[in-house]
Formats: sequence, structure tokens, C-alpha cells
Amino acid sequence: MSRKNPDKYAAPEAETGMAAFKFYFARGSNSSEQALANLNRICRQYYRGHYAIEKIDILREPLRALSDGILLTPTLVRIAPPPVRMIVGDLSDTGTVLTVLGCYPDTTATDPT
Repeated sequence: MSRKNPDKYAAPEAETGMAAFKFYFARGSNSSEQALANLNRICRQYYRGHYAIEKIDILREPLRALSDGILLTPTLVRIAPPPVRMIVGDLSDTGTVLTVLGCYPDTTATDPT
């Protein structure tokens, strides 16, 4: 399996407006806590203040999660800009997360090799 180099990705949304996320989690779950930590790191690094995260605890709001079609946690949904994108898991593979979220290779990045 090839791993993408996350250092060479850019979030075009950060240049043009806000990225909006919904993060569905189960409070007390290790994978949800890890996913939230990874999401915060990714947003700080790649969205640089141009993002908003709505956190939804499915244990407190189970009907909302079901009405939104969420069956697994942790689940991250990027709702803006369109199209909607979704990823499930602890978000530990930064390259995959960036690709799913629509962050594309930064053509201005220089290769240190």
C-alpha cells in the first residue's frame, strides 16, 4: 500500500472560504478521542483557521445521528464546500483523510529530495 505524503497537500477551501465539518462520536470511545485529536491537528495544519467543526455525541443525540444516516463512529462529514464527503475511523492516516476531504497535492510544494 502506498502512503501519500501529507506534507505536500493543500486545502483549496482554506483559500476561498470556510470548510464546515460534522464530527459524530461516542463520548468515552478511544477511537473517537483519537479521531478528534487527529481532526484538530489536520485542521490546524491544513485549514489554518478556515474551518468549523460541529461535534455530535451520538450517545446524547442518537436520533439525530440516525436521521443524518450515521451508523458508525467516529464519522467525519465535510458539509462545505460541496460535494459532501464522509470518512469513518480514527483519521490516523493523514494522506487518506486529506484525499477524502478533497485536499489535493500542492503543486507549489518543493520536494526536499
